[in-house]
Amino acid sequence: MRIAGAAGASPASPEVPPFDVLAAVAEQARRTPGAPALIDATGQTSYAELVAEVDRLADVLTASGVRSGDLVGLCLPRGRAAVTALLAVLRAGAGYVPLDPGYPAARLALMLEDTRPRLVLTDA
Repeated sequence: MRIAGAAGASPASPEVPPFDVLAAVAEQARRTPGAPALIDATGQTSYAELVAEVDRLADVLTASGVRSGDLVGLCLPRGRAAVTALLAVLRAGAGYVPLDPGYPAARLALMLEDTRPRLVLTDA
């Protein structure tokens, strides 16, 4: 298997353009602000609402000391809140550590010890 653009890749390998998920969401919000962006069992979020929620949470993260290159743990069940939090972490310039709330406590503790996130977002 070869990765396009990787060292040692064939010169004929096509270059894969970078993809900015935050820019894509913002562009979709500009084009169709009222369209559903996220839907789960609890309801839906429009693109305009998603961008506003992501920006608000990213501001909270940066005010809490999250900086570019930091890690933030996300211990959230699958759904709109998890996607919003993930995008907010990226907007803040950080990376995320997926922490499944269904994991045993010992596994979560080990993951936290290994990754040492600046903070953890959870709904509990």
